[in-house]
Amino acid sequence: MSKDYASGMSRVVAPVGILLLFASVLLGIDRLAFRDIGHFYTPLYDYIASRSSGEGLPLWNPLDQTGIPLVGETTTAVFYPVRWVVFSLPISRDIAIGLYGVLHLMLAASTARYAACRAGISPTAASIAGVTYALSGSVLFLYTNPPFLVGAAWLPLLLSALIDRREATQFGRVLVAGTVMALMILGGDPHTVLNAMVVAVAVGLLRWAKARKENPGKRVANLSMDSRPSGTSSLQNGFSSPRLFSLVASGLLAILMSLPQIAASVSWSAQSDRVISEADSDWLSPPQPGSRRGQAYQFSVAPWHVAELVTPNAFGSLLPENHRLSSLIRGEGRVWTPSIYMSLLVAIALTSTVIGLGQRQRDCESVARIKLWLCVAVAASLVSLGHFGFVWWIQNATGRLAHVDSGAGGLYWWLYHFVPGYDSLRYPAKWLPIATFAASMVTGGWIDRLSTQVRSTRAAIAVLAIGMAIGMIGVSWLRYHPNALIHDADTLPFDPFWGPLDIAGGLREVQYSIVHSIVVLASIGLVMSQFFRTRWSLTRTTRFLWVIVTLDMMVFGAGMIARVPAGDASERAGDSGGQPDAMTLRTRTGKGWPRDWREHRDSDRLIEVETSGEIAWFGRWHLSQRGHVFNSMTSIRSRSMAMFWNATNELTGEMSAEQRSKFWESLRDWLRIEQVVNVSERSNLVSGYQLADVSWAIDTPHPSFRVHFDWSEHGRGDPSVDDFKSLLRQVSDQTHRPSVFLRDGLHRGAAPDLAPHAVSEPILESELLIENETADSVAVTVHVAATCLLERTTYQDGHWHATLVSLDSGESQAAAVHRVDYLKQGVLVPAGRWRVVFEYSPWWMTPAIVGCIAGWGIVCVSGVVLYRRNVASFVA
Repeated sequence: MSKDYASGMSRVVAPVGILLLFASVLLGIDRLAFRDIGHFYTPLYDYIASRSSGEGLPLWNPLDQTGIPLVGETTTAVFYPVRWVVFSLPISRDIAIGLYGVLHLMLAASTARYAACRAGISPTAASIAGVTYALSGSVLFLYTNPPFLVGAAWLPLLLSALIDRREATQFGRVLVAGTVMALMILGGDPHTVLNAMVVAVAVGLLRWAKARKENPGKRVANLSMDSRPSGTSSLQNGFSSPRLFSLVASGLLAILMSLPQIAASVSWSAQSDRVISEADSDWLSPPQPGSRRGQAYQFSVAPWHVAELVTPNAFGSLLPENHRLSSLIRGEGRVWTPSIYMSLLVAIALTSTVIGLGQRQRDCESVARIKLWLCVAVAASLVSLGHFGFVWWIQNATGRLAHVDSGAGGLYWWLYHFVPGYDSLRYPAKWLPIATFAASMVTGGWIDRLSTQVRSTRAAIAVLAIGMAIGMIGVSWLRYHPNALIHDADTLPFDPFWGPLDIAGGLREVQYSIVHSIVVLASIGLVMSQFFRTRWSLTRTTRFLWVIVTLDMMVFGAGMIARVPAGDASERAGDSGGQPDAMTLRTRTGKGWPRDWREHRDSDRLIEVETSGEIAWFGRWHLSQRGHVFNSMTSIRSRSMAMFWNATNELTGEMSAEQRSKFWESLRDWLRIEQVVNVSERSNLVSGYQLADVSWAIDTPHPSFRVHFDWSEHGRGDPSVDDFKSLLRQVSDQTHRPSVFLRDGLHRGAAPDLAPHAVSEPILESELLIENETADSVAVTVHVAATCLLERTTYQDGHWHATLVSLDSGESQAAAVHRVDYLKQGVLVPAGRWRVVFEYSPWWMTPAIVGCIAGWGIVCVSGVVLYRRNVASFVA
């Protein structure tokens, strides 16, 4: 096999493998399922694509809650160019979302390979790094959460630009890092950008401290991140000024290039429930259930999942039947990914590298780089532990400190409490891609140094072989003594979707997984033995390892991708029964999903869950029908909506069933809710599937606008729970007057012509006609005998504007759009005949787009200049 042929094959095998894994989806036979990819992003991206094709740039989403800014939700990726291209193709939504994931997995493999090559790793070893990264459980399973897959796909390129400075100018690094960060932000994952910046700063400080130690009395200014030996860095006054400049400049460039998305996200987040101050603000106190800190710690990776580095299915699968044995372990929590496996070769490389730390090694650039990436892998893994912090280990070892936050002392705890803005982010498991990429880089560098790692590699293989033998013996024993895991069948854990835990099935899967690992370990050991006996060259050995790893990861990946037959749920269950034009309230009886699901297992359960969610408009499935749901699932909700539900839960918790029914009847009228969809605990057998029992109740249609001649005025529009409780009591008692919140500070005495009239509304006549209604604008013709409040059930986030056009004189004037009842908006209209035009037009949109265009222009021009300079230098 020629060198060029092998190099070419190493580039294409990973993309081809990814295509094969998703072939049935790309051919339209199946669609991706499970979690957010099914009930959230598939209908959301389809809705955005439909809006974009007709409107160009959709800004407002009227179909969730009482309306939310579409661009304010970062995960919508409205401005992301790859999403625009993929979803503009003449293909179905199911194929489009599959293609979107496939392209980013290919990108993840390519960027990881490029980063490894740029770090000086040989092409074939770099290809191994690309495969182990892109097809690892921590990255591959992100197909269920496309925004985070976008971040993981671009992450290697970003970390390479920020950390590794080989053969690149500072100017070039700024361009690459800034562009990549902008694409990650536009794609919906600013969290990973921040995590990468934290890593870059930490590595910079580590380099600076090392250089200070090696050069006492001097201050290091130009710190190289490529681990060059001491003495190669220039020593000047100042604290790492060139590196600091690169970080700041690339960050500023990223902000400029993604300015529309950042402006929208900042505007919406500032009035979201994530800025609500916490009652349990004590750093050391355990977070309260449902609190912001409690939500931030969700999806913490339990430490026992380190076993998944050795065998791909160390605890059994979760679906379609519940074989997840880790649910027996106290503190397991929610599953972010079924496995963090990334090939057994990575486990060997990491173990060998750790063992080799105790051996004397020649201090060189490659060794320093491996140590650097090992530190990053360990640190990122520790951050991903989340609430399994330092105190957790003490609690479980001694039984003490029960009153202290279990995450205290852990790295994520430090980030949450002491990094500005980090407390608005969530989920420690989002650090897994960084740990995975760093481990892949360690593996690539370790392969190139195999000739110096003979003893540690043999020791690592022996340690893992012993561990597998012990594991196989233990699992085999447990298969014949399952009562050792649980004594009482009545306490068997169950999942509300996937049913009761099948211990025997779980042990069987774990045993098969260990057999898989033994086969892979034997194959790797055979290849290594040929190399250690000097029968094979390093190049040939690396190629064989590449083949083994690719096959290993393909087998693993095939079991990670959940699919259901393509097509709408109506093809299996009939029409949902919902009216798209009516605002809908989702309700549930009991747990809200069939009791049969949690009591029985079924191999078709994934199809049943996905179909039931679609017909019940769960998540954001209403968007596929262009339906409107008041209590829909969104990534960010307003503070007002959060306070509404807190107040509602407190009030209804004190009511009888009859009182709750009357309470909600009055609220439905107040909110203009026209239909209710209820999911009960029963199930219906439809086409051979046990589907959720979904019923629809249609209420009397309500107009989207109302005219009020009597209202109250207030100066503050940020509600508390008590404010909402007072308002809802008035609504329930039929004593409510709309509350208008005057942002400009006006009061009744300052505008007597717009004062409310203390008379019953039927005495004053009004006529109202709605015309030209779109998502971002609407015109209303109104004829009123006195000053009125024209109210619509749409949230005012501060960017809705109105114009009053007199139908008598033709003159127009701007009118303030006020927040009404916290969740609505309204305009004060004088007596007469008027055409009122509402338009959603954020003030920052035009300057943000101009700045964005300027940023991309700077990058394009600079890139051309840099390219020409490199060409000229090469010719010279």
